[in-house]
Amino acid sequence: MDRTFALFGIVKQLQSANGPPFNSHEITDYCQRMIIKHKKVTPYWPEANGRPERFVKTLKKTLTCSVAETNDMSTN
Repeated sequence: MDRTFALFGIVKQLQSANGPPFNSHEITDYCQRMIIKHKKVTPYWPEANGRPERFVKTLKKTLTCSVAETNDMSTN
């Protein structure tokens, strides 16, 4: 996370699913040291994590279209 924050800046809030990768003591301690509010959303309920879920959906669609377009260009 240090590398990411070095590139993009430190966030005020980290929103994550309530899964094991974000429930560790390391993440909790890191957020406390960096004064980052860690908001955990309800797992298996995409509506609780609306904005990030929508971003991922849009990104997947964009990448799928981009790959399809690239494949079309390479076959023509």
